Amino acid sequence: MADVDKNIDAPPAKQEESEEIYEEQGWKEYFKPANVSKLIHRNFALFTSLVSVYYLIHFVMCAGAVDAYSDITRQNPCTVGMSVD
Repeated sequence: MADVDKNIDAPPAKQEESEEIYEEQGWKEYFKPANVSKLIHRNFALFTSLVSVYYLIHFVMCAGAVDAYSDITRQNPCTVGMSVD
């Protein structure tokens, strides 16, 4: 009968919160796969923006290289700066 008298909608009893204190590690510890994935997931927006900028720079450079070096004019001799007397 005691269980029936409990309020079903009551919040659970509060428990004391304990802070987890982590020991400081060296850099190689943070670059292990399990730790890197946690860091990336916590800072997803930062890493996404950095990777996006990096990708766009490489994409533009690749497109520029294909544009400059895939045309027939790539075999023309360079005469820039040469004076014709």
